[in-house]
Amino acid sequence: MLIRTITPQLCQIDFFRHVNHLAIPTWFELAREPLYRIFSPEMNFDDLTVIMVHFGVDFMRQMYLGHDVEIRTVISKIGNSSFEVEQEAWQKDQCCARGHVVLVHFDFKVQKSMPLPDDIRRQLTEHLVQT
Repeated sequence: MLIRTITPQLCQIDFFRHVNHLAIPTWFELAREPLYRIFSPEMNFDDLTVIMVHFGVDFMRQMYLGHDVEIRTVISKIGNSSFEVEQEAWQKDQCCARGHVVLVHFDFKVQKSMPLPDDIRRQLTEHLVQT
C-alpha cells in the first residue's frame, strides 16, 4: 500500500467550511505519483505512457481544515494493457472518500494501448491487493 499525507489548505475549503469535493481528485492524483514513476522514474512526459480511461469518487464524510488526510493507494487489478487503482482518503481515523481509476499503458504515436512490459508488470504487482 502506498500512503501519502496531505495537509488541507485554506484555499481548498468551500462555503460549507469543509474540504471542497474538487480537492479530492487532485490529492488522489498526487498519491498516484509513485505508480507513474514506474513508467518514468524522472517523470519525463516523453516517457510517461499512461492514460486514464476511467475515474470515479465516492464521498462518505466531510473533511476539514486543521487535520491531515492520509491517502491510501493500492492496485486492485492488472490486465494485459491496463491496471486499476483503488484509493481512500482518511481523516481522523475515518474513511471519508474512495476513488477508483483505470489506467492504460498507451502508445501516443499510434494512439493505441500496448501490453504492459514484464518489468513494469512486476513493479505494479508489488502494490497489488485484492479488494
